[in-house]
Amino acid sequence: MVVKGTIPDTEEVAAKKAMMLQCLADNYGLVLRAIESKEGKKLKLNYGAHRNWMMADPVYRQKVDDMIELKRDFVEKHFQECVNAHEPSCVNHAARYLLRKRGYEVTERISLEGGDGDSLKLEINLPPALVAEALKKIREVR
Repeated sequence: MVVKGTIPDTEEVAAKKAMMLQCLADNYGLVLRAIESKEGKKLKLNYGAHRNWMMADPVYRQKVDDMIELKRDFVEKHFQECVNAHEPSCVNHAARYLLRKRGYEVTERISLEGGDGDSLKLEINLPPALVAEALKKIREVR
């Protein structure tokens, strides 16, 4: 397809685009893997050409976008299978990110006991990475 204001592809460029699309399909849409594949090296495919084609050729861009959407569907299908199998990490992820509007939040519960038997209970609504960092600092102070 020729877009207004662009130069039509030569046969060589059209063939490279087709091969790049095939390499992308074979490598789950990962550009670097497609370029470094045997076929990609043989045709001297490169990231710059791919980026230029993405900007200049709406048909090429749509094919790449469609491929990425298929990959998302693939990942979502397997994610749903994990949730259906009650895999704890998948259920937790689903609740954490898909059910936010229903009030599910990341909540970490921490219990600390002092040497004198006193205990301190905290409920913190923070991302787990921040909680881990806070716990590390608390332990350092002790």
